[in-house]
Amino acid sequence: MKSAYAGEIAAGDAVDTHFAVASKRPLRPYSNKPGLWFGLDLSDRTGSIQAVYWGREEEETRTVFESFGIGDVVRVQGEATIYRDQLQISVNAGGGLVEKTETYEREDMVPAARVDVAGLKSRLLDHIRSVRNPQVRALLDLIFGDGPFLDAYAACPAAKSYHHGYVGGLIQHSLNMVDLALAVSRNYEGDLDTDMLVAGCLLHDVGKMRQYEVGLNIRYTTDGDYLGHISMGVMMVQERISGVRESGGVFDPETERHLVHIILSHHGELEHGSPVVPRTPEAMVVHKVDACDAQIKHMLEQKSQDSSF
Repeated sequence: MKSAYAGEIAAGDAVDTHFAVASKRPLRPYSNKPGLWFGLDLSDRTGSIQAVYWGREEEETRTVFESFGIGDVVRVQGEATIYRDQLQISVNAGGGLVEKTETYEREDMVPAARVDVAGLKSRLLDHIRSVRNPQVRALLDLIFGDGPFLDAYAACPAAKSYHHGYVGGLIQHSLNMVDLALAVSRNYEGDLDTDMLVAGCLLHDVGKMRQYEVGLNIRYTTDGDYLGHISMGVMMVQERISGVRESGGVFDPETERHLVHIILSHHGELEHGSPVVPRTPEAMVVHKVDACDAQIKHMLEQKSQDSSF
């Protein structure tokens, strides 16, 4: 078991534990003396923390830098300090270390939801059973009635770090959105299409299943880097709509257009990554509850890690 976790470390702590390497910054020379230093982003199941290795001899520092890569687990020995209001682990060559290790427990490294994932899957299927539009219901049954797909959906993070950045984050975030969207709909006396709200909330981020891969930390796939989750989500949904039609079912173009529009517009603004802005009430609701849940979760995570928040 780890001796300390990223989310528990405080300034002044002596640190001697292991983390997964999320990223490495290039070697850099000192401005006022010989030698090199480099920075790291580290993570474990509780969150992330930066580290800086202050090297001495250039060759020695290069050897340390090249001895591990992104995705490896390293033992880090140093002191937690504050630099520009940011907590980091300061590692001084000679007195501290950063070294690759094979001695760790995987569950210590991978962020995971502290919730009953089986219960979340049951709630999701209950929401699908409430859908009355036969076309939308057939699509959701096809997608989430696939056991391996549902398992992968329930294991997917909703983000790398900003909100719900852990295994199980996507399903938790999406169900929070469904609850918020249905609560909003009750104020509009049946004027909102609740079936489209349920489908939009459950499918708005489905492309993240292809955007992220989870090893010892959460990383972008090549397709995630090049295509992004919105476009991949549309492709995935349209593939399943084709499946409904190929099996003899009906899915009319207007319903397809509306659902695809909700996915495309859920970031709300062009500058925030959506290729179109919301143009239906249902698309606006999905956008707003997405932002609401993400921002609240982000603030709660910040508050849990910073007593002065």
